[in-house]
Amino acid sequence: MPEHLERQGISWKVYQNDLSSTGGYKGNERAWLSNFGCNPLEFLAQYNIRYRPDYLKTVQERAEKLQKEIKELQSNLANLQENSDKWDAARATIAKKNEVLADAREQIGRWTKGRFEKLTDFQKGLYRNAFVINDADPDYRRLIHLDYNDNGQKRDVEVPAGDVLYQFRQDVDKGKLPTVSWLVPSQNFSDHPSAPWYGTWLTSEILDILTKNPEVWKKTIFILTYDENDGYFDHVPPYVAPDPENPLTGSVTADIKETAAEQVRLENELRDGISKKGARGGPIGLGFRVPMIIASPWTRGGKVCSQVLDHTSSLQFIEKFIQRKFGKTIYQDTITDWRRAICGDLTAVFTKFDKTDKQRLPFLNRNQFVQRIYNAKFKDVPKGYKALSAEEMDVFKNNPTKSKWKPLQEPGGRPSLPLPYELYADGHIDKASKVVSIDMQAGNKIFQDKSCGAPFMVYAHGGYLSMEAEKNHSKVYEPVRVWHFSLTAGSRLRYEWPLNHFQQGSYDLRLYGPNGFYRGLSGNQKDPDLDLELQYEPKRLMVHSLTGNLVLKLSNKDKHFSHELVIIDKAYGKAPLKKRLPAGATTDLVINLKSSDGWYDFVVKVTGNDLFERHYAGRVETGKLSIADPQLSGSSTT
Repeated sequence: MPEHLERQGISWKVYQNDLSSTGGYKGNERAWLSNFGCNPLEFLAQYNIRYRPDYLKTVQERAEKLQKEIKELQSNLANLQENSDKWDAARATIAKKNEVLADAREQIGRWTKGRFEKLTDFQKGLYRNAFVINDADPDYRRLIHLDYNDNGQKRDVEVPAGDVLYQFRQDVDKGKLPTVSWLVPSQNFSDHPSAPWYGTWLTSEILDILTKNPEVWKKTIFILTYDENDGYFDHVPPYVAPDPENPLTGSVTADIKETAAEQVRLENELRDGISKKGARGGPIGLGFRVPMIIASPWTRGGKVCSQVLDHTSSLQFIEKFIQRKFGKTIYQDTITDWRRAICGDLTAVFTKFDKTDKQRLPFLNRNQFVQRIYNAKFKDVPKGYKALSAEEMDVFKNNPTKSKWKPLQEPGGRPSLPLPYELYADGHIDKASKVVSIDMQAGNKIFQDKSCGAPFMVYAHGGYLSMEAEKNHSKVYEPVRVWHFSLTAGSRLRYEWPLNHFQQGSYDLRLYGPNGFYRGLSGNQKDPDLDLELQYEPKRLMVHSLTGNLVLKLSNKDKHFSHELVIIDKAYGKAPLKKRLPAGATTDLVINLKSSDGWYDFVVKVTGNDLFERHYAGRVETGKLSIADPQLSGSSTT
């Protein structure tokens, strides 16, 4: 992306206190002052980091150290018996160090100022903008001791002597902030498990710098992202692309071309030298969820955005921003069709600028913040835990909702931004063909060119043929099997599951999509001849608008028997509803969602048939602000 920006003449910089490749740090200095290796442009040849004087200084110091070590080894060699094991080992060490010394000398001769001047303007631009550090601050590579009194106990902690945001602060204050900036923290500001303490202060300070000048803040968007979850628990399986070489893993619509790029091949891992024990094959996927926080004049209010986003979303946003603001086209061709289909471009995050909001943000004093965090080191470890009894653990395992020890989300809710999702998924059974199918759709009628595609995961529960069993026609079952699907906006996809692939002949399929979208269907060959489809209620005489309610379309294809359907609300406190459907009849049943702000979670059952069930959950998107799911916050009846 920096290379695209440079070619288009769009200003950009990557800010950090110092680089990782510079070296020369001791003790706690690297953790506080370098960029933690999180500016990958240091490691890409086209950015030419080796022209930096501090890099060459490190190479020169290495060369001088090697010369001394070689001289000492050669002196010691004379005291060893010739052709002995120690003599051979010393000669081998000398040869290796001479090889490294020759490389260092070659670099010193290559990365000269004269050769730098021969670079193109484009190459020089990449070099200058990628490695913006705080070397104008004389204290940028130094720590000082912060001494303070903690209730009569003297404390001492090292902190940066300089301003770790010095150059960024200077550029903002002087009106020289580029169009696109990246800020890379040091380890101690990174919020990793190795240093989860001080990132909040850095974020606060950045916002302080940006907001103190209204002329700067009124045209600024600040995006805070984390690069990994570091093993922290996430209960939501990430979406992945199906394997194009294995149709048994799922499917995508025909206009998604690049799912092969979303796979790791075991043979490639082995070819590249990874051990058999460590080599893996499978989908790359979106990974487990990490936080993203966006602060700007267009995102005030603590609203939630539940669209599927990933690290390419920021790049997609830059593409769209550059196109709208400058009329220049940037296309990041390393983003696959699959990611573009299912991951948003962040535009759903933003709302209209609110000129009436004059609140001052709660900025943090660094020294006070460091003291409070550092003091936690001296507190007692948590205690007073309760050991659960066998009976309590059984309750939790069998029905977690009935256990008083279940984890609870913090009570209360948040405003939730409207999302461009128009999703459909209806299940059907064909008794003649003995297959169950799901018709999936990511519509584009309501939100038109703003519509977003969608990923779906479908799980088969209760025993389904393993993938290998399907291939070799054996009878080996898995307790749970999963398929992955992806659709672009405006497309449809149909997938079938043979009934005889379910272990007991009874199907139990559960489909998960974005924004709380869920469909469950269960039954068997003896299902009543009913067809159910769930749609959105349109506003009368308005083609592209919805009321926020649902329309359940019911069709009794049985020409001899009527059926009583029971609709049971699972989350929002609505009374059960019964509907008698005569033989051969069809009807539309409107489900009003006003009391739950467009959220729904209900099952449809048939009196006299315990196996047949259709389960629907999600949120109706109307283009208007809503709330986060009240079921999760405990503010609805469960």
